[in-house]
Amino acid sequence: MQVIEMFIKDRKYQIEWAISEHFDELKGKKYMFNEVAADQIVELNNLSEVAKILLSAVAGATIQYLMDNGLDVASIFSDGYFIVK
Repeated sequence: MQVIEMFIKDRKYQIEWAISEHFDELKGKKYMFNEVAADQIVELNNLSEVAKILLSAVAGATIQYLMDNGLDVASIFSDGYFIVK
C-alpha cells in the first residue's frame, strides 16, 4: 500500500492506495493540485509515461476524495497539494 497525504488550508487528509509498484518516481515530491491537470502532466520531462499516468490517476482520485469530504474546488486548487509518502 502507498500513503498519499493531502494538505488544504492547514488541514491534512490521507488515503491509502492499494497498488504501489510504480510509485517510486512519485515518492517524496510535492504536487500542487493546480499543476496536475492532464495537459500539464504530459509536459513533465522528469517522469516516465507510467508515472505520468499514475500521477494523473492519483490527482483525480485525491481531488474527488476531497470534494466528497465537503471541500470546495476553489480551496483545493488555490493552495492544496499532495505528497506520495
